[in-house]
Amino acid sequence: MNGSDLKMLVAEAADLILSSNKLVVFTGAGISTESGIPDFRSPGGIWERFDPDDFTYSKFISSKDSRRMQWHLFREGLLSDKAVPNAAHIAIADLYKMGRLDCVITQNIDNLHQKAGVPDDMVYELHGNMKWARCLECGRRYPFEEIKGRLEQGEEIPDCIACRGMLKPDIVMFEEQLPVDLPEGKIELGAFAKTPVDFSILDRRTIRKFNSVLTQKLRNIHKEVLFREFKEISHG
Repeated sequence: MNGSDLKMLVAEAADLILSSNKLVVFTGAGISTESGIPDFRSPGGIWERFDPDDFTYSKFISSKDSRRMQWHLFREGLLSDKAVPNAAHIAIADLYKMGRLDCVITQNIDNLHQKAGVPDDMVYELHGNMKWARCLECGRRYPFEEIKGRLEQGEEIPDCIACRGMLKPDIVMFEEQLPVDLPEGKIELGAFAKTPVDFSILDRRTIRKFNSVLTQKLRNIHKEVLFREFKEISHG
C-alpha cells in the first residue's frame, strides 16, 4: 500500500469514527508486538520455540515439571510486565478520551490497553490478565508482581500462602473454556445489546480468531477497518 492510499484510508477511517454512534475495537496479539511482546503463531513467534502441548491446562494441573517450566518462563519475561503501550494502544485510548469508544474486546493478557488509558470496565479480556495469579483451591488472588518476587527469590512452583493450594496465572490456557460471561453474556447483555454496533476496528489476525466466537454478534456491524492497516497509518 503506497502513501497516497494510506492517506485516503486514514481519512475514510476518521470520517467513519466521527460519524459512528457505537465504536468497538477488537485486538489480538498483533497489536502488542511493537511493545516487545512476541505473538504466538507468526514466524519467530513463541510456538516456534516452545511446544504448545506443554502449555495446556491439563499439563499444568497434572505435571510439576510443566508448572515449573511455565512459571520459569513467566519469571524470565515471556509476557513482560515491563512492556509499555505502543502507538496503536495510545490511538485506541485517544478514542476513549474523545468519547467515541464503546469498548475494547481483546484476546491479550498484557494489560496494555489499560496502561494506555482505557478504563478496566471498558476492556473485555477474553483470555484473562497477567496482573493476577489465583489459587485453584480457595480462590485467593495474588498480584503477579508478588508472585514474580517469590520466583526471583528462588521459588520454582509458588503455592497459596493461605491454604497451600495450587496457584495458576489468572489467564485462559489451552483446553480451558472462556469465562461464562464472555462473550456470550457480558458482551451480548452489555455493550452489544443496547444499540447496534455501526463501526469496528479489528486486527487482521483477530478476525480469524474471533470468527467462531462472535460471528453472530458482528452481523449488526455496518463498517469494519482492518487494524493492521490502521497501525501503519498511525506510524506514518
